[in-house]
Amino acid sequence: MTELNDLPEPAVEHPEAVWPENLATTGDEWVDSALARLGGIPGTPVAEHSGIYSGLHDSLLAALNAEPGNAARAMASGLAAPETGAAPEAGGA
Repeated sequence: MTELNDLPEPAVEHPEAVWPENLATTGDEWVDSALARLGGIPGTPVAEHSGIYSGLHDSLLAALNAEPGNAARAMASGLAAPETGAAPEAGGA
């Protein structure tokens, strides 16, 4: 006997997400560099999105916590580099 729950599911077509081509710049090199990583989201497996968003969050938080004018120096020294999302060490430059 056929179970009522065993009916084949019709194929569902999912439209492709539309991503903005060019994000407006903020004028802050550190923030713009961090936000540029969002362009890689469409080609990244969903399982890896949380890591990207977490790194983006950490980079933006570090930019907010940086002393005015020190963000460029922090980037140059590798502290809270937008590419890695690493937060500055306590007591760092």
